[in-house]
Amino acid sequence: MHASLLLCAAAGVAAILGCQPGGENPPSVAAQAIPAVASAGPLDAFSRLVGGRWKMTTTAGRDTYDTWSWGPGEQSIRSMRLGTLTDGEPWSAMTVYYWHPTFKEIRLLSVGSVWRGVGEGKTTFEGDSAESVLVLNQTGGPRNLRERWMFTGADNYHDELSENARGDYEVLGGWDRVRVDAAAPAEPVRTPLLAPGSTPSELMRPLAKVLGDAWASVAAAGTGVRAPGDERRTRTVFEYVPHADTIYGRVDVIGEDGTSSYAMGVYLYHHTGTRGLRVLAVGSGGADDATVYQGDIVSAADGASIEIRLKEHRAAGERALEARVEFETDGTARLRVWREQGEERVVVVDCRYGRGRE
Repeated sequence: MHASLLLCAAAGVAAILGCQPGGENPPSVAAQAIPAVASAGPLDAFSRLVGGRWKMTTTAGRDTYDTWSWGPGEQSIRSMRLGTLTDGEPWSAMTVYYWHPTFKEIRLLSVGSVWRGVGEGKTTFEGDSAESVLVLNQTGGPRNLRERWMFTGADNYHDELSENARGDYEVLGGWDRVRVDAAAPAEPVRTPLLAPGSTPSELMRPLAKVLGDAWASVAAAGTGVRAPGDERRTRTVFEYVPHADTIYGRVDVIGEDGTSSYAMGVYLYHHTGTRGLRVLAVGSGGADDATVYQGDIVSAADGASIEIRLKEHRAAGERALEARVEFETDGTARLRVWREQGEERVVVVDCRYGRGRE
């Protein structure tokens, strides 16, 4: 069974991620490190979008900018969109596209600030075009949307959005996007982490504890030292995405020589459709080995713990997991993960994390 160096990240809801449930013969940190070199994979068609920023100017004369960045092992890719509304208010949207090993397709999750939009669907590429079909949950209810990209050059593509509200798709609008250089000082830039006025909403408040300094693995829970033979170390940083009201976490594995490898991306958000807190975590155990965790989050009324019901998806199969994060009075946090084994529930992860320590 695959060694779990990533699951904590999924359970990373608590910033305490990084030690996935392991198998009988877990590989070394070096074997788990994600190579920096690019390789062909199910998301390879997205490579044309990486680099620079993609600019679009609305009919009202307002600009939006998209930036794209790869996830671990190029099994996922994240788009950040920043712009301003007609009243001058800033807005943002984040979309992550990822290979789903169970469905064998490219799935997407988008979270935006307009009517608390949360979209879920799938994307397909064919030549110089791509199509995404998704359900967008907003405060006014769900919408069935289709987005089409038509690439007209290395630095240009046309973006068309349609909605199926009466039995067929009707075009809502189309925009031309062009790749431009790095942002100039006068152009929109990302809001600083936890800047005034850019703090989590009440809906996301139960997860605010994960923000701040990095979380680093400290020791096996209940001990002052690591478990014998366990040399794996992880560092997780959670960042609030202003306006989109989402939390993004990055889990890195730290090698014996101090170098780090991006192991998992974690996305924490409030789902407008289910009205609950959710987590999506995407990692990679190798060139063709995507690992996806999805689940629901429940926070204790006193904020002292978080519970997560997860489903792990890998090429080898899927399994249900339960995770619990307990925030200790000394500032550390304990993460435990269970899986069902027959009629019993077996602990597969028991880790402790601290702020800013490795």
